[in-house]
Parts: sequence; structure tokens; C-alpha cells
Amino acid sequence: MEMAHSVEGRVPFLDHHVAEYVAGLPIRHKIRGPREKYVLREAVRGIITPEVYNRHKHPFVAPPPRSGNDALSAFCQDVLRSPLLKDQPFFEPARVRSMMDYIATLDHAERAPYGATVMTIVSTCILQQRFGLSAS
Repeated sequence: MEMAHSVEGRVPFLDHHVAEYVAGLPIRHKIRGPREKYVLREAVRGIITPEVYNRHKHPFVAPPPRSGNDALSAFCQDVLRSPLLKDQPFFEPARVRSMMDYIATLDHAERAPYGATVMTIVSTCILQQRFGLSAS
């Protein structure tokens, strides 16, 4: 039923006690370097294969804006020039805004390589607003 509606469920992790506990963990227990789900990987390290333990995540990334004038570009600019950028603990706001100023000077084809980076930062800001991430 979930996949029929483009919803990917993780039923074992829907227990609200687990979700509340994990939400309160500092980021250093969730992400260590490029390794995500750090505490979960460590918890099951002795019972999973090294291939599973060391597997890299292949996340879904939202598509980049198609042009400099569409609603998504305006949305990205609005988010990255708002207090949301300051509130997240992972990116330096001044450098992000400088990057956005630079991207605005580029033509459409030259902007394409920056799309995934911009969407990652925007997503982080929105997740911070919704879930209150912490770098500590």
C-alpha cells in the first residue's frame, strides 16, 4: 500500500519511542564523517555483513531548478536568504549567500552543476526548521 502511493515506509523504526530517542541524539551519533546512520550501524555491526555495514547510502535528491526564473529558484533564493540558513548548524551562511550570488551571474547551462548542492542546503534548512537539528 505504501509503495503504491510513492511512500517508502520503515515500519520497525516507526515506533514513537525509538523516533523520540533518536531525535534527541546529537548529530555526531547520527553522522560520522560521510557515514550516516552511525549509531544504527554500530548497534548492528556484529550481526550484519561488512558489505552491508560499509554500504554507502544512495539518497533521493530533489531535482534542481530548471531556470533562474521559475518558482523553485525563487523558493531556493528565499530559503537561503532567510533566517532558516542561519539557524542550521552545518553550512556557513555568508559562504552560501556568496555562492548564491555567484550562481545568479551564470547562464542556465553553467548553473546546472550547482543544483544538487543548492537543493541539499535548502533541504537541510527545511529539516532544521521542522526537526531542530543540532551539530553537537
